[in-house]
Amino acid sequence: MPRPRPFPLWLPLLLLAALWWWAPRLAPLLPASAKRRAIVVLADDPLRTEVALDLWEREPHSQFWILGGPYLLLASWDQLDQRRIAVEDPRLGTLMQGEDTVGQLTLLSERLPREVRHVTLVTDRSHSRRSLLIARLALGGRGIHVQVPPDTVLPARLPPENPLRRWRDGLRVQLWRAIGWDGRSLGIWVQQWAPNFWR
Repeated sequence: MPRPRPFPLWLPLLLLAALWWWAPRLAPLLPASAKRRAIVVLADDPLRTEVALDLWEREPHSQFWILGGPYLLLASWDQLDQRRIAVEDPRLGTLMQGEDTVGQLTLLSERLPREVRHVTLVTDRSHSRRSLLIARLALGGRGIHVQVPPDTVLPARLPPENPLRRWRDGLRVQLWRAIGWDGRSLGIWVQQWAPNFWR
């Protein structure tokens, strides 16, 4: 009578690794919580901030995060001032570091309060698919549901982005998840030697 094969110990480890790796893809499938929400704007364009502020007026209990450099942050503060919203409002959060979409959203995943479980990400139409992919990978691992408003709400921007940028940034976020480095320094080097690469 043949002896039964021993159970392979590597199989549960492989399954756990796969679950960890694909957890960000599962987070959007979970029901979104009605509480603990945040509206996040990639504030490269004042039109994006206007759309985000309009959404925030409909969800005043949400947190409001502005992502952009110091100059962009000052422009966003002017927009808040025009709507009589104090910069010291405890619902407001700002993030000036990160320098690009991957850097901003991976850093946001570390700074966003633990109680936030739902994020509405505001950008423009041509940037929304890439930003959504990055955000779902970076924030989804923490169990945060990420969505973008419909294209009809978002400001338009021409020309459309190169679709290869989505693949590039998706790989960068997976690299960041695996080893903590997002490949930005390599991208800067590539831009210096091949300025039209990924444009």
